[in-house]
Amino acid sequence: MKAIFYNTSKSFVMGLIVFIMGSMAAGSVLANSYYVDPVNGSDSSNGSLSLPWRTLGNSIGKLSAGDTLYLRGGNYFESGVRITISGAPSQHIIIKNYNEEIPIIDGGYQDFRAISNNDWELYDSQRNIYRSTKAYPGAGNNGAIHAFLKIGEITTNLIAYERYGDLASDNQLYTETGSMYLGPGVIWNSIDQRIYIRLVSSDLESQMGYSILSNSDPRQNSIYIVPLGVVVNFENNASYLDIEGVSFRYRNNALRFASGHHINVKNVTVFGGTTYILTEQAAHDLVFDTLIVDGYFPEWLAFKDIKSATRPAHAMEVAAFVLHDSENVEIINSTIRNVMDFLDGGGNNLRIHHNSFFDIRDDVVQLDTQCNNVEMAYNRVIGCSKSFDRNQGANATNLGTKYVHHNIIDIRKRHLHFRQGDPLFQQAGGDGKIQNRAFGTHGTIDMDPWKIYHNTVLIGKSVNAHLSQDGIGFDYDETTAPGVPHEVYNNIFIQTEDHRMGQRSRVHDGSQILDGNLYYRTVSNPTEPFFINWANETSQSSFNSLAAFKASSFFDQTKQYYTPGWEANGIEADPMLDEEYHPAANSPAATGAVDLSSKGWPGISGEQYRGALSPAADTSVPSITIISPTSNTAYVTTQSVVSLSGTASDDRGVTSVNWLNDRGGNGTAIGTSNWSVATITLNAGNNLITVSAYDAAGNVANNTLTVTYGSAPTVITGTSTNVLVDSSTVSAVVNPNGLNTTVYFQYGIIPANYTGKTANQILSGTNRQTISAQLIGLSEATDYYYRAAANNSMGTVNGAEMNFTTTDISAPTGLITINNGASYTNTTAVTLSLSASDNRGVVGYYLSTSNTTPSSSAAGWVAVSAAANYSTSVSYTVTTGNGLKTIYCWYKDVAGNVSIAASGSITLDTLLPAIIITSPTSNSTYTSITNTITISGTAANLISVTWSNDRGGSGTATGTNSWSVNTISLQSGDNVITVTATDRAANIATVKLTVTYDGIPPTGSLIINSGAAYTGSTNVTLNLSADDTVAVAGYYLSDNPAVPGASDAGWNTIPSMSSYTASVSYTLTSGNGQKTIYCWYKDAAGNVSAVSSDSIIFDTSPPMITITGPTSGPTYSAVSTPLRLEGTADNLRSIRWENNLGGSGTVTGRKNWSIDNIMLYSGNNEITVTAIDRAGNTAADTITVTFR
Repeated sequence: MKAIFYNTSKSFVMGLIVFIMGSMAAGSVLANSYYVDPVNGSDSSNGSLSLPWRTLGNSIGKLSAGDTLYLRGGNYFESGVRITISGAPSQHIIIKNYNEEIPIIDGGYQDFRAISNNDWELYDSQRNIYRSTKAYPGAGNNGAIHAFLKIGEITTNLIAYERYGDLASDNQLYTETGSMYLGPGVIWNSIDQRIYIRLVSSDLESQMGYSILSNSDPRQNSIYIVPLGVVVNFENNASYLDIEGVSFRYRNNALRFASGHHINVKNVTVFGGTTYILTEQAAHDLVFDTLIVDGYFPEWLAFKDIKSATRPAHAMEVAAFVLHDSENVEIINSTIRNVMDFLDGGGNNLRIHHNSFFDIRDDVVQLDTQCNNVEMAYNRVIGCSKSFDRNQGANATNLGTKYVHHNIIDIRKRHLHFRQGDPLFQQAGGDGKIQNRAFGTHGTIDMDPWKIYHNTVLIGKSVNAHLSQDGIGFDYDETTAPGVPHEVYNNIFIQTEDHRMGQRSRVHDGSQILDGNLYYRTVSNPTEPFFINWANETSQSSFNSLAAFKASSFFDQTKQYYTPGWEANGIEADPMLDEEYHPAANSPAATGAVDLSSKGWPGISGEQYRGALSPAADTSVPSITIISPTSNTAYVTTQSVVSLSGTASDDRGVTSVNWLNDRGGNGTAIGTSNWSVATITLNAGNNLITVSAYDAAGNVANNTLTVTYGSAPTVITGTSTNVLVDSSTVSAVVNPNGLNTTVYFQYGIIPANYTGKTANQILSGTNRQTISAQLIGLSEATDYYYRAAANNSMGTVNGAEMNFTTTDISAPTGLITINNGASYTNTTAVTLSLSASDNRGVVGYYLSTSNTTPSSSAAGWVAVSAAANYSTSVSYTVTTGNGLKTIYCWYKDVAGNVSIAASGSITLDTLLPAIIITSPTSNSTYTSITNTITISGTAANLISVTWSNDRGGSGTATGTNSWSVNTISLQSGDNVITVTATDRAANIATVKLTVTYDGIPPTGSLIINSGAAYTGSTNVTLNLSADDTVAVAGYYLSDNPAVPGASDAGWNTIPSMSSYTASVSYTLTSGNGQKTIYCWYKDAAGNVSAVSSDSIIFDTSPPMITITGPTSGPTYSAVSTPLRLEGTADNLRSIRWENNLGGSGTVTGRKNWSIDNIMLYSGNNEITVTAIDRAGNTAADTITVTFR
């Protein structure tokens, strides 16, 4: 259903101007643009488009006034995002989606969402209760946690249970004190911190046709858990911000404004658990433009399941939007669906306008009494339980500043209020469903009066939670401040059931005023009063109609404070609303409104109409259909008259149906909705009859029928005669069938596609007549297709298609090429490419080495399938012997025309070319010590010389007969270079040169006496070792470090080998001291290695050793054993001792040494102590010890 609203609120317009100017100003300064990408970004990047940041939380703190932060599409798994930044009045900070991408700030758990997940475990198999496999600390409150179930495109709000007993209950009927299972839901256990879920459909859910679960295992379903917390929190007076094109979801609060001001939220989707949007008193100057809110509230959940602290689903009694006395808040252009309440609370300067509300289960808006300057206008409230409610307050002030105008309130839909087992279930329509009032109250004291004007309200049998009957709710029986009336003007009130309009209004004290309203009850002969229990100071009365009230003393009493009297301008009539709630232009609601322009209320611009929308101009075009004599667009008859009939319709009624024949005649049909025309006279041929339906506004709809009267001609196409190269005669037999008939021939070269036409011939009468025509200017040897055509007032008739072929006198034209046009060949087997064209088709070819033209019937023709364009390739063998070979070819067509000869020539050459290499050598091998080489040579009768190296590289030589190749790259080792000569006949000859390249010197080592540090002899052994990529060829030894040349004398030649080892004798120079020997290795290419060297100390001086104790003399007499010797020594490696009577050992110490425990034997013990130095030189001292 569509509706068009026109806002006149100055505050709203100014708000938009501020919003737009702020945005324009923000875009006009030299500000920065930054980007966030949850998939490809990194918080360590610079925030550019190519290097975006990754998270919103990290990015926000980097923004300054005038900056724009673009959010790329995708899921931002973040919560508790704190926005504490501020822009400036002319430099808003903008946070918005990039292009048309959809960023989703997702504060929920990522667990449970995947189908076939492992996040649940079976807990109670009897009741199909599962619990989470891990704990989720702090996820819920008092057991309640919110969650959504997604199945394909369907989303359902799971019931937030507060008691496990309800989740696990087997009872589904209403009970005041026991447990009740209401349907699929969740609960959070504060003890084990786990989430429990049960997805078993309730009986009521199934009865209402809402069973959407095919599998009650949550592991096979996608569950979105909504934990406690906030997705985004505005704090620290965050200000001058624009939030656009973002989705915030899956925390109890999607957006929370703890403080902040001048914040614009636009094109935003919010999706939370309890309160989707929460504003605190410290927040002000907020604009919410184009919000999308959908709570997916389950239809099978009864209102009474929620509205008590003891009810199982009490946790779902929440408003999607809660205002805690926030000032200067505007909600505009938004769409809200399927929530319990939309807005609760209020504040000063609140504007709720141009929004659409669908299926709100309780109050669309519930305002606190303390709210001041509130406007609710241009909204659509469709299918909701109630629309706008006011709440009681204490010491209400600033009364009479709540304006409700230009709203469409259609609350005829019945919602589930009681569940089975409740005593009121059957009383509520037999299914527990009820309708409610448009305007409601909560409480009975200090109720502030409202200004309700220019609304369109449609209700049913409105009752409250106790089935007490209410009216529309515009009435007002609660106390209020004197002199501040509750005023109701110029509304349309439609009651669609046998029920009252209003009740309990007070006519005597000036607490309310009603006038200019239109009332309409759609039920015939209602039994309920129109107004019930209207009161004055002493009594109550009820009235069965508005007229009855206006004829009563109660009406007269209202004149005491409202001079015209209540509803002096009010009427009871059908407002004639269309589908978009517009009254018709001739509706009683189109005029008669009370002039409110002097009141200064918002949205008043001198309207004369009643209700929310102005009367709709009748622009709807009627529809008209012809049914008889056919519903098609054409009809053929042999009768001179025809009758027509059909139907017509219009949303406001068809006033007349007229007809017109383009061949003459017109008139008016009998009837409108079902119309007919008895006799319309026809003229021979086509009669276009137009029937037109008109409505009162002059809108017209037309329908046409073409009626053909008479008989079309008959046509038989004849055969062709006198067919020549460029002409032919064609004929036909035609019967005009009594009407003047035009006859002609159509012809062309494609079947059924005629490009030529003969002159018209006119025939008349009722007999068959033969006609003919000559076709001239035709093409030779061409197939022509023709037919005769005849036309009269009854239509055009075409004869059957015939054909002929013009004479062919042109021979084919053709070509022959040998080996694709090559000039030479080295084999007698060649391929001939033949091609020819002919206007009638080539049917054969003839090959010969003779240039004599064959006749079309000569032997040797090769037949082919006829083709206008013929081509083929055939094998052919030329005669042997080198030289020029010529082949001739002729083609013939279907008519036997033979073409002129086509010929082709080629030279047969079977001789191989000659090629030799002359530089750098004419031999087959060559050794290079550089890594590149240039070669050259000679050849004869060539077209190209190419080369390749088996180690890599190839190319083309410069020149042919004298050729050269510069700078061929060589690899270590053998490089086989192949030079290939190719002549014009593709004969090939090759020559090879093997180039050995060795540019890497050997590597080696030298060790003297296996690494000894000293020697006492000039004769030493050298251990030599070397490696080369090719081969080691020699070594050079010297005590001089000067590097020898490869050709110097003194090199020792060895058998070539890649790895060489040897031990050789060498004589050191005389004289003690360090001796250094140098060694070089060379390979076969003369590469000399880096020097290898080793040193050894030559020492021929013996060491010194002396025995000093027990005596320094040569002899000693001992009286006991063992004996201790000691002494001194110098330059030692080791000391050993030996007793000639037995015993030996090693001495402890070096320079000052001693020997303990030398065992003595009876007699003379000759003890020798020997010193050995590092070069192996020795010295000894001896003492003779006598022991008895």
